[in-house]
Amino acid sequence: MNPVEWERFPLFADLSQRDLRLLEDLAEEQFLKAGEILCLEGSEGDGALLLVDGALDCSRAGLGDLGRIDAPAALGMASLALTANREASLKAATPARVLLLTRPAFHRFSQDAPAAAVRVLEGVVRDLAGAMHGGIEALLPPRG
Repeated sequence: MNPVEWERFPLFADLSQRDLRLLEDLAEEQFLKAGEILCLEGSEGDGALLLVDGALDCSRAGLGDLGRIDAPAALGMASLALTANREASLKAATPARVLLLTRPAFHRFSQDAPAAAVRVLEGVVRDLAGAMHGGIEALLPPRG
């Protein structure tokens, strides 16, 4: 993936061309055929998944189909910093191109470009905090 493609993902949009080239060297590119499984719910989240092209169908046991995710999309970003299991299964709905940025690769990136890695993690925390804020609002009783 070239630096312009990385910039399609908000978490990476403000990184320098040098930092984006480092990420490009560290990420593992995967091409999926329609119907091919990318990951299964409960499997180890070994890194972030960046859907560059195509679409993924998302499902979860007990909930069934959770909808389609279209490119560009960044998934599992928290797994750059911590070990956890995948929350859902992802299957290619169309031919798709995905980049896997593993936790060890991100750690190498953080050694080579520490300020950029901190900016990425700040963005991850900001996104997670925003998602939690929305979830808390849904749990509160109506006012009035």
